[in-house]
Amino acid sequence: MGPRLVSLSGGAEGARGRFQARSADGRRWRLALATRASPLAHRTELAAYRLASALELTIVPPTRLERLPLAQLSALLKDQDDTRAALAERAVVGNDGRIVALLEQECGGRPLFVGPGPPFSDWAKLAASPEQPSARDLRSVHDYVQMAVLDYLTGNVQRGIVSFDDDTGRLCVTDNTGAFPGYLTPQAQDLLLRRLRPLRQFPVGLDEALRQLDGPTAKRLLQNGAFSAWLVGPRQLTDLAERRSTLRTLLRAKVERYGTKTVFSLSP
Repeated sequence: MGPRLVSLSGGAEGARGRFQARSADGRRWRLALATRASPLAHRTELAAYRLASALELTIVPPTRLERLPLAQLSALLKDQDDTRAALAERAVVGNDGRIVALLEQECGGRPLFVGPGPPFSDWAKLAASPEQPSARDLRSVHDYVQMAVLDYLTGNVQRGIVSFDDDTGRLCVTDNTGAFPGYLTPQAQDLLLRRLRPLRQFPVGLDEALRQLDGPTAKRLLQNGAFSAWLVGPRQLTDLAERRSTLRTLLRAKVERYGTKTVFSLSP
């Protein structure tokens, strides 16, 4: 059973089916409904979360799919007439009166725009160093490398903003709508791989997790059940397999050069 929602607010984004929600246990969620304009947009975000979980990448917050009654959502929007009217007009409502909704737990911290400058360039430099990052930087470097791995495997070149907790140094990666694109140019793919090539340090256990993510496992993870429930298509699954193979080859080359203890040394 999913979280019991007690409040919902959307503002301008509500008309597009995107809301901020709070559950009875106090947790805050980002909620995205299936709309006529984007009935399947939730699939890539759920696929990114499932892949991250399978690889023990801790940067993606808990993400789940729910079927929420339109009546419940309307009641939570009782004081937001325009948003409620837009929802009734644009949401994809099933025969059972429910709407497919993606719930992604909100992260603490402040937003950071992902770019080539600091702090991302600083974390990349530390991950490329033979020296272990300091205790102050270890979590940030660990999470930065996780993000680079996830974005490469999912072909996500649209990463714009992440959340960063100054107290813990933790990165939290939300909004994975750019994951698993239908087509990724070789130039874009190389751009993602270029972020990984200079790195010398990677999370402990990454190679074993990649080894276990074989073809049948990835298919069960992302194409389980009927075709209508698949999170990615055959092409995206093939692309994932190819990128997984490339990443494992890169990691083996680094182990031969620097040794296992150096390459798989990042642990938060």
